[in-house]
Amino acid sequence: MSAAAPQAVDVAIAGAGFAGLSAAAALRRAGRSVAVLEARDRVGGRAEGTRDRFGGRADLGAQFLCDDMVELLALLRDCGLGPRPTPAAGRPRAQPSPLAAGAGADDPAATAFARAWDCYQALPGPTAAGADRSVAAWVAALDAPPAVRAALASTLECIWCTDLRQLPLAFIATQRGRLGREADEMQYFVDETLHAVAERLAQELGQAIVCDTPVTRVRHGDTGVELDSPRRRVRARAAILALPPVVVPRIAFEPALPAGLARALAAWRGGDVIKFVLRYASPFWRCGGWNGTVTWSEPSGLHVSDASATDGPATLVGFAGGPLARAWHGLGAPERRRRLLALLTDALGPPAAAPLDLRERSWVDDPWSGGGYNAVITDADRLDAEDRLRAGAPPLHFAGAELAERFPGYVEGALRSGRAVARRVLGSLPA
Repeated sequence: MSAAAPQAVDVAIAGAGFAGLSAAAALRRAGRSVAVLEARDRVGGRAEGTRDRFGGRADLGAQFLCDDMVELLALLRDCGLGPRPTPAAGRPRAQPSPLAAGAGADDPAATAFARAWDCYQALPGPTAAGADRSVAAWVAALDAPPAVRAALASTLECIWCTDLRQLPLAFIATQRGRLGREADEMQYFVDETLHAVAERLAQELGQAIVCDTPVTRVRHGDTGVELDSPRRRVRARAAILALPPVVVPRIAFEPALPAGLARALAAWRGGDVIKFVLRYASPFWRCGGWNGTVTWSEPSGLHVSDASATDGPATLVGFAGGPLARAWHGLGAPERRRRLLALLTDALGPPAAAPLDLRERSWVDDPWSGGGYNAVITDADRLDAEDRLRAGAPPLHFAGAELAERFPGYVEGALRSGRAVARRVLGSLPA
């Protein structure tokens, strides 16, 4: 613990992802002093940027958005960073399927994925009979051909980044009901990267943000709260823990958190995902009428999409989710590259084997997020964990993408959660 005297502010915030940044910005605009302690050496949380060998920027974490995500779109306008439509013209590919095959009704693999999506859209509600079983059990029991069930399992592993045997059906049914999304969630991306949006939001906060400062201990009581890190201590009237639920239990609390809150935190598991960004000299896949979207049923949990800017490099972004991500995480980078390029070559042809640049980011067991995309509840008996965390234990409050009332697991949700918590904290502080 730092021996220096604690910094005194109105509200201390742990985590400088979009939830923490949006909460801090709202509090500052309301005239309250804040301190934001971030464990990483950067802001953005699960939004992370990189530069390719040509100096171009790319997102290695959160990237896409759509018209339904109004809070994020408004933030983009405020930052002067407009969204770019994701290329969509052409046909998607479904694998395994011969390269010569089309992607319409005559392609069995494409047909299987289309039927799989219909099954997902018809997902039973969280209180329906059988909703207490696992997603894997639900998929296995569907009255559908094996190819459709395999396509559905792959789709769900891409979306939820979790072993479907550990994922309660009632949880994803509840989540889907809160998305409120009609547009394609990959409708847009940001040329300058979504991570750049977090950096712009952080500029408003200036020196209130301190990076490389993981919170290790929280002391709390009726008179306020104190956050300890190896580099700094902050004393505040209230604290917002804008961290993934799987990370919070690593912090020592004095006194211990209420039992109900501790049980709610223990209900979560981090997702497993690896993201790939590949640059090519040209979008060669379009010459064959493809749109760059490829989804595999074998290996299960792999998806690739075109994210090329009109005036920039040809780009494919790929995601390995769930058990595939965990298996590939255990391989060396050269072997991951070999497997990915072999699969892409089978799907899109020989030019896929020679990208000009390939970047990857494994979020499996990430020390500061506990995994990628977002955490999921794996205990069917604790589906109220989100409500319990949103209620908090004042002066301790919780925020994050997982706790959003709308768009849970997305940057849109993180913004909404951070702003909602800021409103609650403002209402609890004396004038």
